Amino acid sequence: MATMTIIEAEHVIELVAAALDRRNDKTDKWWDTYKSRSAFQGYDFYQIDIALKLRIANAFLFFSRHPNFEEQFAKEVQFCTIPMLPLSFFVNEEVMTKISNWVKDSETLSKESIEYLKREHELRSELFAYERWYLEDKKFLATETSESFADYCRHIGTNDPIYWQKIYTRLGLEYTSTSPRGSAVSNSR
Repeated sequence: MATMTIIEAEHVIELVAAALDRRNDKTDKWWDTYKSRSAFQGYDFYQIDIALKLRIANAFLFFSRHPNFEEQFAKEVQFCTIPMLPLSFFVNEEVMTKISNWVKDSETLSKESIEYLKREHELRSELFAYERWYLEDKKFLATETSESFADYCRHIGTNDPIYWQKIYTRLGLEYTSTSPRGSAVSNSR
């Protein structure tokens, strides 16, 4: 990804929040836990992470002028921590198709049959591996935590005229003419 604006970051966060909200529907069927990753409109976990970190950087400037800065900023950092377990239940369309086909086929099979149990086990094994990708993905494991990034924002401070340039550099984003400027509160939210 070349760059991301604050407005785009907020859009990404809204997509994720809406998808997570829809995912929380109560069900007694294990397969209903999984939802399509298409809810993220093409944004991946790393782009979601960047969007959350841009929000942290913006919140730092916004709350820095408030008397209860530490409390408010800590809440924002906590909100912006990637919820990996729930996000791991969002799968690609190929896997959603497998789930859908299994559900349809399972309606004609006896739940005690060898065929039913074998197919359910195969699907669950694939889904389990899919859920755990982030525990083994070296790029993800090297991703900076929200708390560490918040500390970096503090380190830069509110008066650095190239605050946003440093933020974009830290996130590996291109700093362009659409990127925020300076560190004035007027640039935030």
